[in-house]
This record gives sequence, C-alpha cells and structure tokens, in this order.
Amino acid sequence: MFWASVIAHFIVDLFSSIFKPLGPYFISKYQIEPKTFATSLFGISILTSIMQPFFGVIADKVRKRNIYLAVVLSVIIVSSTMISIAGTFLIVVILILITQLFNSAFHPMGASMAGHYGKGYHLAFFSFAGMLGFATGPVIITWYAQAFNLNFMYIIGIILSLTMILIVPRMKHLELEEKTKVVSSVGVFLKLLPLFLFVSFRSFFMNLSEVYAPLYIKEMGKSLIFGGLLLTSSRYFGMFMSLLGVFLREKIGNNAVNIISASGMTAFSLLFIFVKNDISIVIMFILMMGFSYLSMSSNVVEAQRIAPGNKGFASSIVMGTAWAFGSLMNYVYSSLFGNMIIFMMKSAWVIALSTSIFVLLSIRKTQSV
Repeated sequence: MFWASVIAHFIVDLFSSIFKPLGPYFISKYQIEPKTFATSLFGISILTSIMQPFFGVIADKVRKRNIYLAVVLSVIIVSSTMISIAGTFLIVVILILITQLFNSAFHPMGASMAGHYGKGYHLAFFSFAGMLGFATGPVIITWYAQAFNLNFMYIIGIILSLTMILIVPRMKHLELEEKTKVVSSVGVFLKLLPLFLFVSFRSFFMNLSEVYAPLYIKEMGKSLIFGGLLLTSSRYFGMFMSLLGVFLREKIGNNAVNIISASGMTAFSLLFIFVKNDISIVIMFILMMGFSYLSMSSNVVEAQRIAPGNKGFASSIVMGTAWAFGSLMNYVYSSLFGNMIIFMMKSAWVIALSTSIFVLLSIRKTQSV
C-alpha cells in the first residue's frame, strides 16, 4: 500500500497543479483582472487547506483506505479536467474548489500511510512523488492549452477516472496500527505551533511567487508555455531540494534546515529584483523557490516525530492548516495590490526576510526556555 500512496500522490498533485500556470489563459479567455484570478485561488486555498485537520482526524480512523483513495482520485481527475468546458470563470472556480477540497482530503491520509512504515525516507519518497506530479503539471497543461485550447480534456479525465475506480479498490488496504496513546488535537497543535507559523510564512512566499510568476512572465512578453516551464523547472529542482532537506535534517537537525531554507529564499528573491535578462530571471526564480522546498518534507517528518500517535493530524497541520493561514495572508495582500503584477512579484523578498527573522527568533526563544 506504500507504493499505492506514492503513485496516488503523483496523480493527485499532477491534476491539482494545473490551475496556477493557466492564469494568463483564464484572464484572457474570461476577461478578468489579475486580482480576481489571484484572490480566487487564495480564497479556495484558505477554505480547502483549513479542512485538512478534519481530514487528518479521519485519516487516523478510516480502515478501507483503498476505497477512500479511489473516490478521492476519481473526483480530482474529473473536476480538474472539466475546466475545459467551463462556460464562465465562476464555474472554473467551483471546479477548482472541488479539486482542491479532495486534494486536502488525500494528503493527511497519504502522509499517514507513508509514515506508517516509520522511516523518514518513506515519507520522503511520498513527498517526492507528489512534487514530481506537481512539477510536471504546469508544462503539460500550458502546452495542451496552447496547442489544443484545452479541447477534449474532460474526455481524458473521465477515462482516467474510470480506470482509478476499477483498479484502486482491488488493492490490498493497509490495516491501522494499534495506538497506545492518542494526544488531544489541541495538545498536538500547541506542540506544532512553531512549525505551523514557519510553514505559514513560507507558504505565503511560495503561493505569491507561483501565482504571479506566470503573470509576470506574460508581462515580459513571453508565451504561456514559458511560464509553465518556469514553474516546472523550479518544482523539479524543488523535488531534489526537498529530499536534501530530509537528509540534512538527520545530520544537522530540523531547525538548521529551516534557517538555511529561509536564508536562501531571502537571498535569491532579493537578487531576483536586480537581474534583467531572461536567463538570470529564470535562474534566480529556480533558486529562490528551490530553497523554499528545502524545508518542505523535513517539517512533515518533524511534525510526525513530535506527534507519533496523531500522524494524520500532525501532517494536516504542516501540510494544510499552515498553508491556509499563508493563503489568508496572500488573499489580503493580493486584494490590496493584486493588479500590480510587477510589484507583487518583486515584493516576495520582503516576505522571505520576514520568514528568516521569525525562524531565528523562534529558535532563540526555544533554546532560552
């Protein structure tokens, strides 16, 4: 069942990753403002991510996990591909909402399944598969949008969904392990509070950068595919950085990984402001995003170490609720300045600097206690 969770994570994040790079496409097709697109995505992220603790509690209790996976996978595939026949942007928003809600339903379950085996590298492989799908999605969907205008995409989705329904329920499901003690959800959250706040700031930085990067590239006169390639290349690099973060956590500790991650985000997002040519912009973007990925998997591993009896709930805090809080900051920020594409993209370094300051202060406070 471990490999089932790995493959499922690839599929879930592949289909959930197609919306951000389609920003220029949606803005052009439905004649909406950049702020409308950005606030819609951030609003959905708030609503769906904050549901992850609820799904985390379910993940620690549900037994027929193969059935759970089949339902989640089929809904995500169908809802994401139906955007190809959406008549209005409102329908697109509803389909994105459904996709991301079921994405939130998957992640605590998947992380709990991977964490069941008790090794950091199991969770690293799980995260790697998700990031592989997350990275591959943008270049595929932007190519498909530019080549075929998203025509017949829903047919592909229906075929794949039916395949999931036929195959996944037949898999042997993983029985829940017996737990000697389950700590209350409030107690777990308090233990995870420093991680929660760090991931919130980091997600603020990452969401802003990834939503506005394709729009920023479009402002530079580049194609839709170029924006997709920018996200894909940064995410591919981020996959390996995330695995490196898990390795470094074992060697130097999670706090050190978070310091390196935040410092790299700050340095390269600041350099991003000053570079002028296309190649330098791409390199700086890849590096600033790569360092943000460095602390992604390591913090999930750390959360499950802190709360071994509530792995699903712990994962939901650093994979869902923290992202929701970050998205709330994104929503407010983009509501105020969302149509100023250049400003939004170049202000990312201030968020990264704030993240660096926070992680240093939180570690100092912890050590002084």
